[in-house]
Amino acid sequence: MRSEIRQDSKLFRELSRSLLAKGISIRFLVRGRSMFPAIRDGEAVLVEHKDVRKGDVLLVDTEDGLRLHRLQRCVDGKLITQGDCCAEPEMSDGAAVLGRVYKVLGVKGARSPHRFARYFHRLRDFLHP
Repeated sequence: MRSEIRQDSKLFRELSRSLLAKGISIRFLVRGRSMFPAIRDGEAVLVEHKDVRKGDVLLVDTEDGLRLHRLQRCVDGKLITQGDCCAEPEMSDGAAVLGRVYKVLGVKGARSPHRFARYFHRLRDFLHP
């Protein structure tokens, strides 16, 4: 699966960037399936502006709009991110990162965005070596 291209509101992008830069967390509903099963279409996420580590789910401002993708690695100052359900990684610079997801608000309550990551990545690596 490739990331879905969506037309994000310019106002939402700028408001998100501004609030997160001031240290104010944001919450919004996720649309799309690129982060399944960690984050499902229609669930809410809480995003904060913090230092990021490998494995974090990041809110990234890309040419195609805002994306929630997991940080895979850093190469020469560039961030390599990928949706848990996406076949292709994406590259962006550090300035494109608006924040990191620290909670997913699902129908059964709040949970970490890392809940399924370890198992899902092992399966993906097995299927696509």
